[in-house]
Amino acid sequence: MSLILAAVALTGAVLALRRAWAGGGHRIPGLVVAGILLVTAMMLSAEGAGWERGVALASIASAVPAFAVVAVKATWRPRRPGADRGNADDPAPTPRLWLRWLLAGPAAALAAAGSAAVVATWLPAVPGTRMIWAGLSVPFVWAALAGWGLATARPAHVLAIASACAFAGAGLAAVPFLA
Repeated sequence: MSLILAAVALTGAVLALRRAWAGGGHRIPGLVVAGILLVTAMMLSAEGAGWERGVALASIASAVPAFAVVAVKATWRPRRPGADRGNADDPAPTPRLWLRWLLAGPAAALAAAGSAAVVATWLPAVPGTRMIWAGLSVPFVWAALAGWGLATARPAHVLAIASACAFAGAGLAAVPFLA
């Protein structure tokens, strides 16, 4: 019974988020209601399926009503007659494409490694905890920089920031070993 109530709470949370994001003057109350319903859904699913499975189930199951809302509200816009999207088989990559590839791959990876080295060296915790946090930070930093680099209109700025993060991270991680 509590799992059914959790599903209802998840659906209500997604609808409250949809209403809050739709605009108007009711944004903050909609977000508060959605947050309360999400926490309620996690508690109900934890009660019904146990804490280990319930919280994971509620976290994953929130995608189902969200997908349903997106599927119901989806609209197809007609293509503008003058919009040319280019040829997908064009063999000539542009310099901007190479810059984005460099940013999403090696530059973001080096910046993530630099930030992980800083976390592993300077986090005030026992060495095992520092290594775990450093290892967990790598995919998040890499994904954030890669997504930012692919989504921005000026990838050269993001490449400069990623390079600076990589160099600063390597330098800060080396400081304790230089003394």
